[in-house]
Amino acid sequence: MLVGFVPPKFEQVVTYDEHEVLTGSGTWTVPEGVTQVVVVLIGGGGAGGNGNDGTGDFYGGFGTDKYDTQTISIYTSDSAGQTKTGNASITATGSTTEAGTGGTGGSAGSPGKVYQKTIEVSAGETISYICGSGGQSNGSSGEDTVFGEESSASGSAESAGYTDIVTGITYAKSGLPGSDGADGGTAGNNGGDAGEIAGGTGRPSYSNQKNGSDGGSYANYTSTYSVNASVSSSGSGGGGAGGPSGANNGTAGSSSTAPSFNLSVREPSGTGTFIPSKAGSGGKGADGASAALYGCGGDGGGGGGGGGAAGNYNLTVRNNASIKITSAPSSTRKINFSAHVKTYDNYSGSGGAGGAGGAGGDGCIILYYGAQKKIESGPVMDRTGRFILDKLGRRFVV
Repeated sequence: MLVGFVPPKFEQVVTYDEHEVLTGSGTWTVPEGVTQVVVVLIGGGGAGGNGNDGTGDFYGGFGTDKYDTQTISIYTSDSAGQTKTGNASITATGSTTEAGTGGTGGSAGSPGKVYQKTIEVSAGETISYICGSGGQSNGSSGEDTVFGEESSASGSAESAGYTDIVTGITYAKSGLPGSDGADGGTAGNNGGDAGEIAGGTGRPSYSNQKNGSDGGSYANYTSTYSVNASVSSSGSGGGGAGGPSGANNGTAGSSSTAPSFNLSVREPSGTGTFIPSKAGSGGKGADGASAALYGCGGDGGGGGGGGGAAGNYNLTVRNNASIKITSAPSSTRKINFSAHVKTYDNYSGSGGAGGAGGAGGDGCIILYYGAQKKIESGPVMDRTGRFILDKLGRRFVV
């Protein structure tokens, strides 16, 4: 008779030593010997939100095309050798605008819901499943994943996601939010940078003047027209850079263009033309990356950069006329002359477009299962078949 001896017993246990990841849709057949399955249902991830456009195109004045016309008269009573003078003068102006602001980045795509449940099954049983599609654009939600009668809709979404205990891969994580676009530069200054991407170069203040003359000989008089044109401008701002999204960069803001100033004198008129410096436009926000893993959210798009500010300007043309009488006319003569200004529209730079949000990842189903195995109770042995004893010489029994 053995004291403390217990006859061997056999226990049925399930060891979850098999692992499958189901995607798409179809049916799954329960393998032989399997009676339980741990099912992890992961819904489709949401798409990242689009980045917002930067602002711009603020009004600083329409172009002008206008004259100041004056008249010098020669009368029958005037004498040869007499000189008459006059002056025509006209001014055109444009106003400084505000700089555009960068658009806000798009929101991170939401993770798919995760639901875990242990279900009883029978060998040879077939179970239909559909893995939910990820959201495709601008914050749209992903669809639910269904396995038999179970649905991911019964679960919840966690930004940290679900880690597969076999592979260590983490599914169903939130996407990344997009970053804001940079503001446009004020007049004369560069646009803002966004991450590694630079804003556009602003154009500094500008001033210039030009002189010209023309004239001719006619019955009763000779004419001379001396014209001066002067312009000053406060410059314009560069466009702000587009915002990044994750590892994706937006585009650079564009730089301001140089102004153009010209004087043309053709009697009896002088024309000053000014094309203001065009402010830089905002850069485009980066597109968000689509999810690379099942159930994860897409990244938000970067915000567009703000347009640079338009600067003010002042253009003035003065035409000084000198009429020298060579003989008295038989009747009064009227000699018209003018100063003429021509300018072009003055607007801030355009705002950059926001980047598109990335698509969410499709859902999946993770299965953990194994066949039932008999576990025999009794003394514990080592690999050579010898009993393992404690320090008092007693056997270990399980």
